[in-house]
Formats: sequence, structure tokens, C-alpha cells
Amino acid sequence: MVKGCGPKIAKLTLLILNFAIWCCSVALLGLGIWMAVRASNFEDLFSEQNAAIVAYMMIGIGGLLFLIGFSGCCGAMRESTCLLNTYFAFMLLVVIAEAVAGILAFVYSSQIEEYMRIGMNETIAINYGKKTAATEAVDTVQENFECCGANDYTDYQYSVYMKEMNQSVPVTCCRSSDLCIFGTPGKPLSTLDIWRQGCVEASIDTVESNFVAVGAVCLVVLGVEVAAMIFSCCLSNSVEK
Repeated sequence: MVKGCGPKIAKLTLLILNFAIWCCSVALLGLGIWMAVRASNFEDLFSEQNAAIVAYMMIGIGGLLFLIGFSGCCGAMRESTCLLNTYFAFMLLVVIAEAVAGILAFVYSSQIEEYMRIGMNETIAINYGKKTAATEAVDTVQENFECCGANDYTDYQYSVYMKEMNQSVPVTCCRSSDLCIFGTPGKPLSTLDIWRQGCVEASIDTVESNFVAVGAVCLVVLGVEVAAMIFSCCLSNSVEK
């Protein structure tokens, strides 16, 4: 049993921090699963899959943190230097992994608009109307954000499906009626009833705000983990004395 006010405070603080780590691990797991589902739903809209990589890293880190938090509590309760040192080593690995995930998220967020523009244009030109997942992804974005195409409705001039159907744009590009679909690909006979804004411009703020939320959660978790590492060292040194 550790003696003195300082070591006892370190032990109590470590237990509290590990409870917080459990809560953070659940948050990371939930956020990672949410990102993975969103990424799989809209993977045809992006030219790179970095978002899915970050999501799976968060799921892995969240699951590992849950187990590490349990070992930290056991080490603090039993006042075992072996468990506390092991806890510190594993927590250090998690912090490094989170730093890598954070860097990936930062790099991806700075290029996300370009990836989305390239990916959506490729999908519209090749896969729209050919693959169900790609068609549903584009239609969902166009309906939810009231937009048409990646840059604008003229992107559909390159669509293989629109050429085959002899149609200007999909129905999801129309405001209130289906009249905007008449014409040649990317060149509707009337543009009065068509969404004029491109989907990249319409949705980029929402997409980027999701990455800001992910970054904020990761920073909070990282702060709690570093604090837990410090107090585990303090408690381990007290036990050895």
C-alpha cells in the first residue's frame, strides 16, 4: 500500500483517468464505426480511400484502449510496478498510433476537396447508372445537398449512361419536375428547373466539419492518455520506493 498524500492522489487520479479512457475508447469506437460506414457508403465519390484507413485505425485504437484501460486499473489497484510499466509501454504505442492517424486525417482534410472532385467526376463518367452503389451515392448527395454533378450539371456530358439513355442529367438534378432531363448529356434543353450548384461546393463544408469533429475527439483522448501515462509513472515510482 502506497503511503503519503502524493502517491495516494496519483493512484486515485490514475483510476479516474482510466475510467475516462474507457469512455474515450467507446467514443473512438463509435466514431470509427460511423466513419467506416460513411466511407463505404460514399467510397465511389472519392479518388482516395484515406478516410476509410483513418476510420479503421480509430476502431483498432478504440478497442485496444478499452483493454489497456482495464490493465491500468488493475495495476493501480494492485500497485504492481510490472502492470504499471506494461500499461505505460502500451499507452505509449497507442499515443504514437493516434499521432499517425491524426497526421493522416490532417493531410487528407487538406486534399479532400480535390479527392472528391476527381472521384465524383470519374464515377459520373464511368459508373453512374452502371453500378448500384455508385448511382445511389451520387443520387443521395444530389438530393440531400440540392446540387448537380461534381462541378455543375455539365459534368454529365462525359457520362456513358447519359449517352446511352439520351438524357441530359439524372432526375435527382431536377428541382421540382423531370423536365430538366430532356436534352443531350450535360446540355439540358432548359436549365430553369435544374440545380445549378456543383455537389463538391455544396457539400465540402459539411464533409470538412466532420473531420474537425474527429480531430477534436482525438485531441481530447490524447490529452487524457498523456495525463494517465504521467500518473502511472508517478505511482510506479512510489511503489518502488
